[in-house]
Amino acid sequence: MINTEYIKNLNSLSLIELIKIDNEIENYISWNSLDEVFKSKLEFIGEIKINNQKEVYEDENYWRPDATISLRNYPYFGCKLYKHKSHESYYLIYKEFGGNIPEERCRLLQKRLIVNDINI
Repeated sequence: MINTEYIKNLNSLSLIELIKIDNEIENYISWNSLDEVFKSKLEFIGEIKINNQKEVYEDENYWRPDATISLRNYPYFGCKLYKHKSHESYYLIYKEFGGNIPEERCRLLQKRLIVNDINI
């Protein structure tokens, strides 16, 4: 059972422990605009706070479905962590300010894509 109290600090290893099932869900396998109907099905778990984050993402295309998830790189540090209310899938959500209007973006956490590159 996951403690749903606010998570002040979350590192790669503890994030991997949260993910019990590596779900292959069509929507949000890669970063995508968050739909409000879908968001209503999510429960807020906590926020990722990393001290040694980088301002730019090292991967040229972090939008790819197979792009690695590195919590110290943009856009992962500072993301909010959510759990789907009816199954064991977890999502990262951040606010994108690069377009015409700010919008929330969402991505499914997939255990196989998480890299442990944080020195604690």
